[in-house]
Amino acid sequence: MKALTLWQPWASLIAIGAKRIETRSWPTSYRGPLAIHAAMRFPPAEREFAKEMAYVYNALAAEPLPLGAVVATVRLVECVSITKGMADSIADGVEVDIWNCYVVDDAEAALGDFSVGRYAWILSDLVRWTPPVSVPGARGLWDWTP
Repeated sequence: MKALTLWQPWASLIAIGAKRIETRSWPTSYRGPLAIHAAMRFPPAEREFAKEMAYVYNALAAEPLPLGAVVATVRLVECVSITKGMADSIADGVEVDIWNCYVVDDAEAALGDFSVGRYAWILSDLVRWTPPVSVPGARGLWDWTP
């Protein structure tokens, strides 16, 4: 199975179902099962964002966020290039159907970078791993055996 390492709170936001679209600076041709891995590093800016999001998503406040662990599996179903029209609409607060009923509303927009030239990785079939499984991560897409 392929895996993707993300900083917290992004990994947990996917694991709790709050984030269905992961934005990346690079595209992928890969489609299929994808493990969501929380990085060991938890930078200060992300810690602050996690505190802010804990007011909206109580699951982020319940316990310390896992680090260095697979927190969920999903299916990567599509990778969509963000166009100027999409980016402008999202920036203006207009809901955008980015792919097959995956709507970028204000809540989703707050959890990603939908700038022109970036890529929206569309995620489905979420399975949260409780407890998370400790494993070292890597950059990019990497192979993991559950």
